Amino acid sequence: MTGHAHRLSGLIEVLEENLSERQILFRLEKNAVLTHEEHDRMVLDKGIYLKVSQVEYDPFSNMIHWIRD
Repeated sequence: MTGHAHRLSGLIEVLEENLSERQILFRLEKNAVLTHEEHDRMVLDKGIYLKVSQVEYDPFSNMIHWIRD
């Protein structure tokens, strides 16, 4: 929605995806680069990672929203 997004570039293998929990388990075969418009790039070492989605609470609507990034 904001045009901002984390982007991961490299050799990525998705091992498991849990859509209801919005989680992705993935493996990096080599180092990969994570970029975002609001911070410096980060280099991730090869290995296995779990990507989880954040939520935010809106006290005015009393609702919880998933953060899409």
